[in-house]
Amino acid sequence: AGIAADPTNVYLWSACGLFESRFGDPEAALRMFEQATILDKTHCQTWQAYGVMLEKRGDFEEAAVKFSTAIQVNPLSVPTYQAYGLMEARRGRPDAARLLFEKGLRIDARHAPILHAWARMEEEEGNYAKAR
Repeated sequence: AGIAADPTNVYLWSACGLFESRFGDPEAALRMFEQATILDKTHCQTWQAYGVMLEKRGDFEEAAVKFSTAIQVNPLSVPTYQAYGLMEARRGRPDAARLLFEKGLRIDARHAPILHAWARMEEEEGNYAKAR
């Protein structure tokens, strides 16, 4: 209903994409994120959500492109570094994940979610000293 009322509202397209990604049709979510990025190429949160959705689909290379775009749009987005780092960790690329976590922490050294994500990755890698 909201999109029909205001089809140029990037926030509505992005919110509907998030809803579909969590409770509905993943392909519909991707189409909504695509439309949101067409409407506003500078909306970092949409690029990040788009990347997360592509990762869930297993399209890691395209997800990396979306995460990189989000960082270009807003290089201070710690949650984007976290999401991108988590994807790299799940891909079995801990060194790439560490670099992303480090970049995020240079922006906000007290960002608890990225600290937790990094610690969990190190724990899963068996690096208990680093996890602390």
